[in-house]
Amino acid sequence: MHAKVTPQIIQSYNEVGAVRVPGAVSAQWVRDMAHEIDSIIAGLRAGTSKLGTSDYGGAVQFEDHGGYVRLVNVYRYAPTMRALVEQSDCAEIVADVIGS
Repeated sequence: MHAKVTPQIIQSYNEVGAVRVPGAVSAQWVRDMAHEIDSIIAGLRAGTSKLGTSDYGGAVQFEDHGGYVRLVNVYRYAPTMRALVEQSDCAEIVADVIGS
């Protein structure tokens, strides 16, 4: 089991259906992810997006409503975002919490 997942966290998840895992990601990881998301949004707004291709299907959906932004399927097309998630402990933490 991942060191940041405790029996109390698992119990809370089982009781409530959601849980916060303290320290699951670092402050630097949050900054890097925020920068990546901001860069993607800026590129989509400007029409200069440098998103890659995907074999998974489902086009990127982007809605911008003056402060509210909706992004769907971006993860599949954003290699930097994928790397941030896939090289983190997120999958292991989630698996431990949900008992996968």
